[in-house]
Amino acid sequence: MVGEVILVVHAAHFYEKLLCGEHSIKRYVNSYGTTKDFDDVYRRQLKNSEKRGDCICDYYSYRVLMSERTALSEDYKVLPKSKIFPFLQLPAEIRNRIYAHLFVLDQTIELCPDPFPFLGFKNKRMEVQNEAHYHAQNYQVKFFDTNVRSITPIMRLSKQLHREASPIFYGQNVFAFSNVAGWVCLDFFLHRIGLAKCGMIRKLIVCPPDHTVVPTSKSPVSYMKNGWFNDYTVTQDPTLILNKLGKLEKFGVTIPLFRAYSLPETLPIVLVKFDNLEVTLFSLDRDFPVRVRRGTFTYQVPVVDANAVAAKISTSVNNYPIRAVIAKVHDTGRYATGFIEDLDVAEEMAEIEREEFEIVAKRQFEIACLTPLPGDHRRRPANSR
Repeated sequence: MVGEVILVVHAAHFYEKLLCGEHSIKRYVNSYGTTKDFDDVYRRQLKNSEKRGDCICDYYSYRVLMSERTALSEDYKVLPKSKIFPFLQLPAEIRNRIYAHLFVLDQTIELCPDPFPFLGFKNKRMEVQNEAHYHAQNYQVKFFDTNVRSITPIMRLSKQLHREASPIFYGQNVFAFSNVAGWVCLDFFLHRIGLAKCGMIRKLIVCPPDHTVVPTSKSPVSYMKNGWFNDYTVTQDPTLILNKLGKLEKFGVTIPLFRAYSLPETLPIVLVKFDNLEVTLFSLDRDFPVRVRRGTFTYQVPVVDANAVAAKISTSVNNYPIRAVIAKVHDTGRYATGFIEDLDVAEEMAEIEREEFEIVAKRQFEIACLTPLPGDHRRRPANSR
């Protein structure tokens, strides 16, 4: 029976049946009364004819893989081989075209959208950032869940699929970490995907260490509570990894909307490590309407001479060509990069503006439906008009 507990000689340890009902895992109860696994990773002893993955319990220590397999309906678990399309028997060229259609997205995968609610700014700026960041973050999370999280499990179906699809997903998509927390998040991202996949990335946009803000901004006590202790510097691991691999083809650095420090004066990578690297400086720009008691005013992001900054950076790296772009950040946290395959900047901008218009119009309609009419004492439901 699943969940059956069998006590052993040592009172502190016991064995508990796993989901398969056949194999057991060694567990114990700590001094706080919490049940823990005895080993960090569960690995059962295989029989002569077995291999890892034959039993569902082999995925016990891997929560994502386990959830993907247990969530599968019974109809698919017992699907006969005669009803399974022989995808892997197709020619490699056709498989690659299918992979590209499935895994290559027509917009940037933005993991750190700007604006970002950095606590180091004044209250009015915080009011601006919180509202704008909510809309941008909400959009990017939905986009990631719908277009990235929903397709990446396919790469875990088999080793061959993983080997063939990973270079297309990581090599042809654009990964962006645009706000002031971007460098730290890039470090976590590279650590999470592993060194092999880091070497597959070809297009990357990131806020350089010059502007990086670690995930707190209050006091040394806050740093200590969040595990940063008294180290106010940021990690250099992304620089070491990117330089070592030297596989980037397009690299962008951002001047974020809300800057805590001076403008960047050099690049966070060593250019001689790369072949024909295209470098772009994105100076992010946006107007923020702010509602106050006496009416409405617009907070204007300080103007930056992007060409002058790019020229200064270029001088620091032996006059390496650096393109300067003033990129308008839209309500969704998106901006045109020119990094998308088969899509020029004008087409990318038109698509961003069209999507933004639809999203803002829908939001304003929902707000209008919830706004009380003259004489109303409570908000109306959305379908009342």
